Amino acid sequence: MVTKAQGIEEEQGTHPIGQMDGTTSSQRLPPCHMRRTRSGRIRSCVKGLSETEPLKEELVPRLAHGLDSVLFESEPQFLKDPSTGAYNFDPWLKNICQPEDFDYDVLPAYMIASEDKALLDAARKHDKKYVSSTSSFTGILAKMYLLISHHKPIDKSSFSASFETQPSFLTSSSRAPTSVILRHVNGTYAIDSEKSNKEWNILQILGKSMEKMLTAAPEEFDLCRKENSHKLTEEMKDKDYHRFAKVEQFLLRAQIDCYHPDLPHKTFDLKTRATLAVRMNPATCKENLDYKLNLLRGDILSFEREDFDMLRSAMLKYSFQVRIGGMDGVFVCYHNTDEVFGFQYLPLTKMDQQLFGNSLFAQQAFALSVKVCQMVFDRVTKDFPGQSLRITIGQQKPIFQFEPLAILVDPITELNTAIDSPPSPNLTQYDLSCISRINRSYVTPTITSPADEWSLDCTFHKANVSRGSLLRTYKYMRENAANLGLQENNTNQRFINEVREMAGLPKHQRQSTITASPEDEKLRD
Repeated sequence: MVTKAQGIEEEQGTHPIGQMDGTTSSQRLPPCHMRRTRSGRIRSCVKGLSETEPLKEELVPRLAHGLDSVLFESEPQFLKDPSTGAYNFDPWLKNICQPEDFDYDVLPAYMIASEDKALLDAARKHDKKYVSSTSSFTGILAKMYLLISHHKPIDKSSFSASFETQPSFLTSSSRAPTSVILRHVNGTYAIDSEKSNKEWNILQILGKSMEKMLTAAPEEFDLCRKENSHKLTEEMKDKDYHRFAKVEQFLLRAQIDCYHPDLPHKTFDLKTRATLAVRMNPATCKENLDYKLNLLRGDILSFEREDFDMLRSAMLKYSFQVRIGGMDGVFVCYHNTDEVFGFQYLPLTKMDQQLFGNSLFAQQAFALSVKVCQMVFDRVTKDFPGQSLRITIGQQKPIFQFEPLAILVDPITELNTAIDSPPSPNLTQYDLSCISRINRSYVTPTITSPADEWSLDCTFHKANVSRGSLLRTYKYMRENAANLGLQENNTNQRFINEVREMAGLPKHQRQSTITASPEDEKLRD
């Protein structure tokens, strides 16, 4: 029997974190329920996000170069109009400072959750069991969402006819396994992403310096070049701004990139997005600098193509990051690592529509995904008390709908800290299944009215598998985990040549083994 649970209602207040879907305080979000078979008692849904302390938003950087106008446009904006040759924004933005010329030491270093004393202290103060940055948490959260939504397709209705025959589901890399370290720190568990041992590719590196480019005047940015960085004092160097958000037993750290007082929720995220030909092979980006965006719409050389690919790959994580951070949306800068082509602002409401169908469903999807994630973490930390755990999550077979998630839990020892190290003798597999109901009917979930009720029937248990089968599953999931980069892919160059042919550009002859940007690999799948 499914017991009714209290509907999710945002914690109201003066801060936008309380009203992320645009509803008024008097509107109830649809109730959601959760039944756990073989997994414990029924509990009500999460109440919504609330921050620990108000952020001083006026200290957060603002866009420079007149880019603020992009925030209030519904379409992407060219840096340089291809039809007239006139610049819509400062021409200084066109040429991108290359990594070898930028001093990245002047920017704040990224700190993993297990080393963030302020985050850990706040968790103890607010009696939270788990801490994480949004970037480490959203990969796991995305897997939970795909499970409970039965791989709900995206909404393509806002795209032109060129995309009618394109896939409506997320890319294979978005559906691929992912892995985190659940690190035990004095009674608190910190979620740290497992990262590849390889050097960061140029897209990851440029993302940091280009965010500075978007918010700094030219003379300020020039001080960050290696030839000038010695002139910077400690007081002149940038600082990171974070918001700590509480939800269930999680305390989540969201980086706040930018601020504008006229946006409904004031703050927003900055993202840089390389062109399709570059993303599919960042290591050889210079060979694809001739692939340039000069169209608003169309299936090639267009902002629309980049937007569509982003919807199928990175946007689910972006939307979760924005929602956790109480932000308004995402500002995207499109480039090819050498030059900038234009900009676009994606409010959370638009991302909700394209990913989930509407903000009511998006809010429920987020809430239930968090709930399922906590159920998993509570169980494995009970089974392995006081230990740090490597957790790899993914489907064992590349099929959709009701395929369970395999959750591999391996206690970390001094002998298996490297990402490619063999598993410990205590490696354990759990299987997680969640079947959704809308108004008591088993369907692919969607919500169109506050009266709709979304419930979950969940089963979470240790898998009864042999050691041999367990090791085969472990090998498959570790090799295919999108964030680990343990498996090379040599099909992307062929895909790039197909794209270049469509764009009227000459093919490349070299067929090297390459690795795509993790979120975009196998876009055709």
